[in-house]
Amino acid sequence: MLERLNNRYVGMALAALALLGLVLFLAAPGSNRLNSGSTWGHGPDGYSAWYAYMVEQGAIVQRWQRPITDLSERLATEAPETPVTLVQIMPHFADPDWVFQNRPWLSQWLEDGHRLVLLGQKHPVTAAAFTTEIATSSGSVKVQTRRRIDLAKSQAEVQLADEFGALVWRDAKDNITFSITPFLAANAYQNEPGNFLLMQTLAGSGPIWIDEYLHGYRDADVVIDEVAGSWLSYLAQTPLLIAGMQAGIILLVLLAAQNQRPGSLRSLESSRLDNSEAYIRALAGVLHKADSRDFLVNTLQRCERRALQRSLGLGDAPASPEVLQAAWQRSTGRPVSELAVLNESPPSETALESWLDRLQRLHTLASQRKSIHE
Repeated sequence: MLERLNNRYVGMALAALALLGLVLFLAAPGSNRLNSGSTWGHGPDGYSAWYAYMVEQGAIVQRWQRPITDLSERLATEAPETPVTLVQIMPHFADPDWVFQNRPWLSQWLEDGHRLVLLGQKHPVTAAAFTTEIATSSGSVKVQTRRRIDLAKSQAEVQLADEFGALVWRDAKDNITFSITPFLAANAYQNEPGNFLLMQTLAGSGPIWIDEYLHGYRDADVVIDEVAGSWLSYLAQTPLLIAGMQAGIILLVLLAAQNQRPGSLRSLESSRLDNSEAYIRALAGVLHKADSRDFLVNTLQRCERRALQRSLGLGDAPASPEVLQAAWQRSTGRPVSELAVLNESPPSETALESWLDRLQRLHTLASQRKSIHE
């Protein structure tokens, strides 16, 4: 009798797992290519190589992983001396009307004197060859698209064009630079120096912010606010069929649990659990399985920079690289080149351990200097 019951529960568990697998298969979202154009992307359509190139050139370039309205509010508070350039690389060709209709922050951004570089405009296909190399002052620029726009009767400043029309232009009135192709300086063209130099020219020499929020990247607090707000928000966005199937699976599990025959009571020893350690291990396991080393490194960089700022007496408010370097040299008397570790991205787990040791050394040096002064 007991063996029959066990077989029954095993069968119900297998059926529930099969149903859950079917639900996950049907509910799995298709690829939306959000990562295309991201500076975190290492594929041919990513921009990680151009981002590294800009860092090597000494440009003030940073990734932004929050809504653009947050960036506008931050800049209004900090009041930077030079206008800021926001680079938005669309994951695909976007309709021009959609681009303007879905940016309620754009008017205020331009009124504040900031610039916008927008890559990825859907314009008509022409008779141009798909692959074209165009000579410019930045060198030969390679583009792969047949789309062009006719700007002969407009006041736009054309930055890249051929006999079939313009590919890159600047609207001087609104201070917006457009590119038809979203892949102007993608990783696929890292052996085309003209592409990288043209993109650098378009971005300008002032502070540059790359919109990674557009590609689905979020700071941790933004993820909590937007994704894990409440169960009610989750259920409100879940199709009724999937919600019903999930409820059916839960009901089957509950019925199986309630159908167990009572046995002899047995006391269980309560184990002492370190909740903090368990949480850290669980989070580490999730990040490892998701291959989220870049997210982990970026999070550690922000936390370590903030901790170093506190050690140097700069507080928690984000400080510019120049201010941080000056405080480091003043407090420790050591070269500012040692701070380069804050912007490095270790390529492997072995390099990650070495990188963490170097970060710890920064804090040790800052703490020792602080103790001497005290």
